[in-house]
Amino acid sequence: MTAPTRLAIAGWSLALLALVPVAARAEIYICKDGGGHTITSDRPVAECADRVMRVMSGGLVRREIAAPLTPEQRRQKQVEQDKLRADAVAAEEQRQLDRILLARYQSDLDIEAARKRALQPVQDLIAGSNQAIANAEKQHSSVKAESEFYQNKPLPFTLRRKQEEATRTIQNEQSNIQDQSATIDDINATYDAAMKRYRELRGSDASKPAIASAGNLDNSAKAVRKR
Repeated sequence: MTAPTRLAIAGWSLALLALVPVAARAEIYICKDGGGHTITSDRPVAECADRVMRVMSGGLVRREIAAPLTPEQRRQKQVEQDKLRADAVAAEEQRQLDRILLARYQSDLDIEAARKRALQPVQDLIAGSNQAIANAEKQHSSVKAESEFYQNKPLPFTLRRKQEEATRTIQNEQSNIQDQSATIDDINATYDAAMKRYRELRGSDASKPAIASAGNLDNSAKAVRKR
């Protein structure tokens, strides 16, 4: 075999070897159109833009191109993503509240003491309203006693004014008492929730004074996340 022949054979062999990996890497796109017919192509199939396409290479399915989401699916996905974000924000806020709670109170007795301090000014307002009502009722009784001298006659202006003032005072103070009673309910609900959460965080140690430290706060927060 002459030298030129050997060179030619070697060249063709190299060319054929170079073609092998290219063929092995060739991708075929396969899908079914709306009529159920299978379509194959060496590029994405336009007729299957709204449906699943398989990508094959070397006789094997290499990957799958999912069909585009419908408007309803996109809406549902957005709802799910929004919920995940909201849950993450709520979880972070709860962790911050837990750290504040553990830093603020050394035991559940501290929470009860804080409750009493918060309730005291509201209870003082209610006591003041009750006293004002008692004074107004006395004024009513006084006007009633004096009005006996004016039977079948119009009451003097001063007596009518005292009577009206007493009535307004009683109505206003009774309304104030209702408002302050609602405030007391809100305060108790707030401290009940704080007490419940504090006892969840500290468990059986809730009634014992805590040693406030960054390490303890971090450990408590980790314990909560594990539950």
